[in-house]
Amino acid sequence: MVKLQPWGSQVHMSGSEEAAAAVRVGQQMQSLST
Repeated sequence: MVKLQPWGSQVHMSGSEEAAAAVRVGQQMQSLST
């Protein structure tokens, strides 16, 4: 399973990249819960 790091420890992303990452995480959570 992918380890999620605190946002502060990651390279600063632009708003759109951060949103896209959040969407991917949400999709992973959905796929894990099904």
